[in-house]
Amino acid sequence: MLVEVAPIAEGDAEALVERVGTVRYARVSRVATEVSGIVEELFFTEGTRVKAGQSMR
Repeated sequence: MLVEVAPIAEGDAEALVERVGTVRYARVSRVATEVSGIVEELFFTEGTRVKAGQSMR
């Protein structure tokens, strides 16, 4: 292995690390209704991200 010697200099250092792995979610939210009834149609795909207050119809 060849080692290169360089003079000391002040500056920003950037680190880049690449890894292979599995991404896991940190939180699961369950959606429930406060009224009884039958769901006739869904206007979103299960697993799709939604924002707070976003209509799901």
